[in-house]
Amino acid sequence: MPTHRLFPSRLRRSLSAVCLGLVLSLTGEAQAAPLSLAQAAEIVQTRHRGQVLDIQPARSDGKDAFRIKLLQPSGVVRLYLIDAKDGSPLPFERKK
Repeated sequence: MPTHRLFPSRLRRSLSAVCLGLVLSLTGEAQAAPLSLAQAAEIVQTRHRGQVLDIQPARSDGKDAFRIKLLQPSGVVRLYLIDAKDGSPLPFERKK
């Protein structure tokens, strides 16, 4: 029996979309939603213990990032650069 008789067109489209999403997620092609400013601040505060003084969107090596200024309990202010997609640490680029 042909597939179009078993599944109405809306269901076929939905199944196609689900299958495409599954294939993309398995191949790593699906894009993760970027972190919000609050999520980025939470990651750095948790990882490095301190109070966020400032957070700005930035770019590093062609990637979206966040530049975060953190006041540590010792009184030292440190800068951190994290990937806006997954919160992983990024190196600061040296200006030439």
